Amino acid sequence: MDVYNNIETVLPSIAKMGESPCWDEQNNILYFIDIVGKKLISFFPSDPQLKKWTLPTTPGTVALTNNNKLILALTSGIYAFDLASREFTKLTDPDPREHKASRFNDGKCDSCGRFWVGTTNMERKPVCWLYQYTAERGLVAYESNLTISNGLAWSPDNKKMYRVDTWISKVFSYDFDENTGNISNRRLIIEVPKENGLPDGMEVDVEGKLWIAHWGGYCVCRYDDETGQMLAKIETPVKYPTCCTFGGKSLNLLYITSAQNDDTNPMAGSLFKVSLPVAGMPTHRFLI
Repeated sequence: MDVYNNIETVLPSIAKMGESPCWDEQNNILYFIDIVGKKLISFFPSDPQLKKWTLPTTPGTVALTNNNKLILALTSGIYAFDLASREFTKLTDPDPREHKASRFNDGKCDSCGRFWVGTTNMERKPVCWLYQYTAERGLVAYESNLTISNGLAWSPDNKKMYRVDTWISKVFSYDFDENTGNISNRRLIIEVPKENGLPDGMEVDVEGKLWIAHWGGYCVCRYDDETGQMLAKIETPVKYPTCCTFGGKSLNLLYITSAQNDDTNPMAGSLFKVSLPVAGMPTHRFLI
């Protein structure tokens, strides 16, 4: 197993709970959120200045769109955010069937521009959902009775979708129909021993391998989705890495967000990066 210890600190202690990094390869910008701090943050690697926006309610995720906007899932609903005017436009309310202690959590767009987003429950009850949002169909539920929907990703050929259920420490794979956006044939592919931390945010590289942040485990690990074998490990100096995404001009830099939580390390909540011998794929965008 390969072990990478060449991790670099990009932004020290930038967030209370950094999450949902996404790389805009057209403009060389990294966007991510601070869930606890209710902030949207943009980072230009060639410019030391950051941009921060205060969000109206607690965020779960941010994704790119096909114009000068972002799409954000907040506690109060799904919004489009205009980067030029700084205006929020609500696209849809949360599902009224959601538990009162639940909120939107991790999400991403698929190759056809559909926005997938799940929920998390503050009481850790198995009452969470996985949704797909499009302008045409609105918010459509695809899974229910989850403990938390986390870490969405797709295989390079777009024939598989992956989802993490953090509190039960499992990673699932689905058959994915790119044309219709339907998922089927859910199966367990990885079960992380809890002594290694809990699986959190996830990304896929060009070889179809999964990179998963281990909440509480001081690492981000690479897995084979067919065998479930751990292939590589990035050792992080902080206890709670939360999510990762590929960026940089060659898409071979893995950016890693982290949380402070109960970590006494002064670097907790930092944004990190690691140069890897394998690249990722461009980030999919929502068609707004």
